[in-house]
Amino acid sequence: MGIATKIVNSIRARSLQRWLFQLQLEDRESAEHTDLVLHTDVRWLSRGKFLQRFQELLPEITAFLDERGDDTQIFKNEKWLTDLAFVTDITMHLNIVNLELQGRGKTIIEMISAVNAFKSKLQLMIDQLKRKDLKHFPSLKARISKFNYDTYEAELSNILEQFEMRLYDCSKLENKASFMSYPFSCKNIEELATEIASQFNMNSCSVENGLVQIISDIHLKATASDTNFWCFISEDKYPNLRQIALQLTTLFGSTYLCESAFSEMKIIKSKYRNRLTDDHMSSCLRLALSGYVPSYEKYAEDMQCHASTSKATL
Repeated sequence: MGIATKIVNSIRARSLQRWLFQLQLEDRESAEHTDLVLHTDVRWLSRGKFLQRFQELLPEITAFLDERGDDTQIFKNEKWLTDLAFVTDITMHLNIVNLELQGRGKTIIEMISAVNAFKSKLQLMIDQLKRKDLKHFPSLKARISKFNYDTYEAELSNILEQFEMRLYDCSKLENKASFMSYPFSCKNIEELATEIASQFNMNSCSVENGLVQIISDIHLKATASDTNFWCFISEDKYPNLRQIALQLTTLFGSTYLCESAFSEMKIIKSKYRNRLTDDHMSSCLRLALSGYVPSYEKYAEDMQCHASTSKATL
């Protein structure tokens, strides 16, 4: 990754070198792309696209560096090229799961599902590598040289262990999230009630009673497929379960909202707005982050047109 970044920066970050490289790509009509992607550590999500573009333009980059007189021995190293292909594929997979965890309106249940799906996918890719199946690694599959499968199996296992360790809190919430998604699939009421009572500081007996009642409620079973299922739950009859559902729904599963607020603030607080006060900033941020859309037509109808009272003179 470091070598690829250094090479691309030597071309993409310099105007003359970038222009010469673009001319070379234009002369070779077979090239699908017209430029390289500049990678920055701040926007780490671009790493997958950066490596993919680098991989696709590797012959053109090699030819350009040869003409420039740079050392291109690294591009003849089969081990390095194979490692580059593997890193390109795995970062693209990581980018996909990262995008699934972003966006407005994401609940903790959706994020747990995305993380669990990716962990299952990692285990699947490990098993497939053991059988030398590279269907999930197109860049690696394009390399015709032999490579050590065990090395990449170990790398994938390490990523899986990191997901298990860093996202351990998600696994603790998984049983509660599954119950809130579909309460009637619960098999061990006592175990679930103990977990819920411990997690949300509630009385275990009252939680057990609520679980037994809601699982046996025939009327609620008929509405189980409705997305607004918990809106039908009586607050007087199931106060604890309603509270648990509300807390799970309002949990912040990622820092996306906070990061998007900083991005909006950076756009609003520019050098062209030197009279921006704290009150103005607060109002602008609220407008930028809120999903509320005013009814402009209704407000316009409520406005009364004021005709001029002065008489025109001849």
